[in-house]
Amino acid sequence: MLHLRPRLTRVLSYVRSDEMLWDIGCDHGYLGMRALMEKNLTGLVCIDRSPAAINKLKHKMALENLAPAVRDHVL
Repeated sequence: MLHLRPRLTRVLSYVRSDEMLWDIGCDHGYLGMRALMEKNLTGLVCIDRSPAAINKLKHKMALENLAPAVRDHVL
């Protein structure tokens, strides 16, 4: 299981099931990944200004078989 620090664990507690999550400034993407694993999200959009961060996130999500549920954006 992906470990979240207390701040992101708190944010995760506000995420509702059966909703779309927009992770703005997703960085490492741990929040979105945990939300996909624990909540019944209708989708996840990860946004970050770093193409490298998005590429790493895509790779991590593919390893967890989470990639098909995700749209990503680099701003």
